[in-house]
Amino acid sequence: MVSTISSTNSFMSIFSVGWGQTHYRVYKSDTETSTATHLIKLSEKERIEEIARMLSGSSLTAAALDNARELLKRNDLKDGKK
Repeated sequence: MVSTISSTNSFMSIFSVGWGQTHYRVYKSDTETSTATHLIKLSEKERIEEIARMLSGSSLTAAALDNARELLKRNDLKDGKK
């Protein structure tokens, strides 16, 4: 049950990433006394790589990069761009 929910949430995250026009990476850094949350706006190349990581895990594959590009391309076509 937990793996099904996790898989569904991962799919929805990847699917919804393709809808947006801007993609941010959110991460935390820790020191001995505090934790800071960071937000970075990604370039188009970084956006493709981040979506590909969501699709394939930590290592980027050519297939995942192609799929990420296709996902963003379909979103742009849907929005009447490109």
